[in-house]
Order: sequence, then structure tokens, then C-alpha cells
Amino acid sequence: MKDTAELGKIDVLVGCHDAFYFFNRGAKLRVGIQTEQFFDKSGNELWGMLKKPKTIKRLLTNLSSVDVMLDINNSNRHWWNTQNLSPSDRAKLHYGPYIFPSEAREFKESLGGANLFFGDLGVRRKEVVQALVGTKVTVLPRGTYGKKLERELDRSATVVNIHFDEGVYTEAPRLLTSYLAGKPVMSEILDEPFIEGIHYLGLENFESDKLEEVYCAFSKLVTEKLSFASFIHSTLHIRR
Repeated sequence: MKDTAELGKIDVLVGCHDAFYFFNRGAKLRVGIQTEQFFDKSGNELWGMLKKPKTIKRLLTNLSSVDVMLDINNSNRHWWNTQNLSPSDRAKLHYGPYIFPSEAREFKESLGGANLFFGDLGVRRKEVVQALVGTKVTVLPRGTYGKKLERELDRSATVVNIHFDEGVYTEAPRLLTSYLAGKPVMSEILDEPFIEGIHYLGLENFESDKLEEVYCAFSKLVTEKLSFASFIHSTLHIRR
């Protein structure tokens, strides 16, 4: 949050499908970040979270509780548009993966050469990893976090991103973790504005000599166009 320190106190509440708890009543701005991917690029619903009435109730309650709601997934826009929202609540909604730093992070060379997957492997992801030819992927045990994950990231060559469900969409939080660690991403097809071969490496067309080039192109894109600080600045400007 140092990118926005000069703006004063801001509450940032992540995970709008869950309950919010506010601690800083004197905040200048309360921002909710909705991280769940409900739909892919084609509008296909993913893993059915919106079939749970409790999830919908929390999303709408949390929207009414914040000043600004950032849904980092553009494909979720049409669901919000179907909801019977008040004009004031609808005006709070913004879309896009604006969660990256505005200051560039340096590329870090691999200390061991592993292409690293972390998180819930699941059936589909396991099948994709097993089907890869000529690309070695190291899968960390589920629940690897904190310092242990940082050490593994330091040694890695890339962070591997595999969709939990079929579709074209972007796991922006995983991309953020990878970027902060100084590592490029190797992934299945991502949604715009990320372009395979420019901002990330493809699973099937892995080119080990392009790691730094791809990382630097990704860095330029996210720091110049997708930073959280620029999003907050623009939001405050609109609200004045």
C-alpha cells in the first residue's frame, strides 16, 4: 500500500464473496476487491458459486458497505448488470485487474530452474500437468504459504498457471504473486490484456530464452496500466 500512502487512510477489504469486518472507521475511502471469477471470457459460468444464495447476499451487502467495489474480473460485469442495484451502488462498481504495484519489480534469475505450481491442484490441473511434454513442473504441496513459498519462488524459473475449470480467464492474484517474486508466468490462455508470447509464456510453446523479455513486457503493462495506486487516484478524482 505504500503506493497510496500519501492519500490518507484507506480500508481495502479483499474477498467480497465473504463477510467484511471494518476496523478503520476514520478511513478516507473503503474499497472492496472482488476476486472470484464467476464467468470466463465467453460468459460460461465457472464452478457455480453464484448458485449459493449466501454468496449473492454477501456480494450485495458488501457492495452497499463500501465506497468503491473493484471486481478484478471483467467477465463478471454482465452478472452485476443483471442485479437490481440502486444508482449509487451501481456507480461504485469498477472492473479490471488493477491490483499491481506502480513501481517496477526486478526480474530474478532462476536458482534451480523449476517451473513452479502452487495452490489446489485438483483433477483438471493434475491432468494438464501430466499431459505436458518436454516441460518439467514442480508441484508444491497444497497449503504452501509464507516464507516456505517465498523460498521456492526464489529458486524457480517460472510460475505455472493452470485454470481450475475450462475457459479463458485470468487468475490475477497468482500473476501478482509471481510478479512480486520477480518471476515470469507460464500459463494456459489468459484473458485480455495479457497476450501469450508477449506478457506470459504458453504451456505448449515454452521458450526458456525469453524469460526476462516476457517478464519485462509484463512489468511494463501492469505498472503503467493496471496498478492499484492509479486506480485509487482515478477513483478519488471521479468522486470529488
